[in-house]
Amino acid sequence: MVGVVTFWETFIGVDNPIYIGDIWANTIRPLGGTHLFYVDQQGIGTPSIDASIVSKTYSTFQEVLDDNPDATYVFLEAERSIPKGTDFTYLKDFVHPKEDVIYVFGKDSSDVFTENLPLEGNHVVSITTNDNLVLWSLITVGIVLYDRKVK
Repeated sequence: MVGVVTFWETFIGVDNPIYIGDIWANTIRPLGGTHLFYVDQQGIGTPSIDASIVSKTYSTFQEVLDDNPDATYVFLEAERSIPKGTDFTYLKDFVHPKEDVIYVFGKDSSDVFTENLPLEGNHVVSITTNDNLVLWSLITVGIVLYDRKVK
């Protein structure tokens, strides 16, 4: 399994969050993603996704952890949002787990460290950007899965 967790949220001006769900699925599938897990804390609703990818919606991130206890988690975060003293690796140096991995992308409206993260035995990874700017989660997932594919 190569899974991806995204936090399902909507913003002013986003009229159809379900359509954005299709964009997530169509981004991860060609790059080797097999599972797409949505955390829907706002109660937006479950998107319907093509059956060629496994998808599931959870109300909380803890439910993802409880449902996938044996997976290795890779938490993607902008360097400026990683708490001081937290060990992390830059993506260019990261060795991806071979299987049973779930990549976790934070909310576009906040960082992944707002959740209770089990860091022991898992990884925190950051992508170097100009001026330490933050990338949209959807852009980050494409970069990370491409990096996994070519390495």
